[in-house]
Amino acid sequence: YSEASLVEIISSSESRIHDAPCPHFGSCGGCQYQHMTIEKQREWKTNQVRDAMERIGGFSVTHLEDEGALGCPRIEHTLGTNEIYKYRSKLTPRYSSGLEIGFQSNNNGPLVDVLSCSLATDAINEEYSKLRLGLQKYVSRSGQHTNKELLFRETSDGTVVTDPKEFVTTSVANGLKLSFRAGNFFQINPYMLDKMISLALQAATPGMTHFIDCYCGSGLFALAAAATGGFDSCVGIEINKGAIEEAKSNAVQNE
Repeated sequence: YSEASLVEIISSSESRIHDAPCPHFGSCGGCQYQHMTIEKQREWKTNQVRDAMERIGGFSVTHLEDEGALGCPRIEHTLGTNEIYKYRSKLTPRYSSGLEIGFQSNNNGPLVDVLSCSLATDAINEEYSKLRLGLQKYVSRSGQHTNKELLFRETSDGTVVTDPKEFVTTSVANGLKLSFRAGNFFQINPYMLDKMISLALQAATPGMTHFIDCYCGSGLFALAAAATGGFDSCVGIEINKGAIEEAKSNAVQNE
């Protein structure tokens, strides 16, 4: 593939947003699509999946869109919710030399000093602002410059956790509760959780007796499937030992 930098807009698309909501957009490498309407963003994401399946997977578009052909799934439209900003429940900014605290710039450049993130929840941005002030005072006073990642994870009750080893609990569909370390992977868009579970179960239910959750993490899909009672067995597969421990604990907790 080739990479390029935008030099000039000669003719603007009707889907282009000229004033992105985030003042850091264009320099911060955290977001790439804020110059598009949400409809166009989702269209591009759908096309990216199609491109990967064709170019890397070697499948043809006709096979992918023809349900059941060669056992290939169809490429559905990208789904989302009405919450397109202030939805991220996890943020991992960095700080290094100087007093910049934020995210890597585009093209792997230096850190961009980010005052707040338009995608993060209000609770995370509030906690982030407090920590930014304290951290900048500390770095300025001590002269210590460390390339370090910070963590902000909002829980279901609105608490923001900054210790990656601290356990947090999230409630999802059908009363299921999952506990996991704040620094571990978990879906960062809480508004999509129930929708993702519902879609997975709808796809797996007709005539299927065994449910396998690959890369199961703390057990989200496997335990949601088990809770329905509609499968003979539900198995989670995971390489991360810590996540396996969390999944086993969550299985006991949700019996």
